Amino acid sequence: MSDMPMYLATGVGALLIILGFAALLSQRIYLDLKTLKPVEMNVPILGKMKANYPALVFVFLGCALTMYGVNKQRDTEVTWQIDGTIEAATEGLNWQEGRLAVFPSKVETEINPDTGKFKIRLTIEKGKTLEDVVERIDYSHPSGSVNFLPKKEFELHQKNQPSIVLNATNTSRTYKAHLEEIPQIR
Repeated sequence: MSDMPMYLATGVGALLIILGFAALLSQRIYLDLKTLKPVEMNVPILGKMKANYPALVFVFLGCALTMYGVNKQRDTEVTWQIDGTIEAATEGLNWQEGRLAVFPSKVETEINPDTGKFKIRLTIEKGKTLEDVVERIDYSHPSGSVNFLPKKEFELHQKNQPSIVLNATNTSRTYKAHLEEIPQIR
């Protein structure tokens, strides 16, 4: 699905708003041809105005196009939340010393330093799933790492086979993974 109509409508709308405000600032007053008096318009919220009505048309049309573009974007994306816990045999790890990464996506991530509970929030195009857009989730820590493929784990979960997926809804996943620790050399 192309985002071009959304960007085009928003861009043209913003341009019309700017042009309309520029025209309003130049403040040419239009006269009624019959009475030779300034044209007055009753504008909602603003009240009666001696109108530079072409400028007002630009502003209102620009606002409408911009709102269309913004609403079109909202209709094409869904926010997902992925959460879970990473467990380790070693007690007292500071989980924030590690790095939680999702490939290949721009996401918000957070991890609780005491419990290893993590949250990942991302926006996915409507009609797609997490498994369609995220290839790998990785957590790297000086003591070890976790690396898993959401698509593979979800397929195992759907087949009722052992998986790190605890729960799955239309817009969320919950995982429980185990940190593979690196042996410490003494």
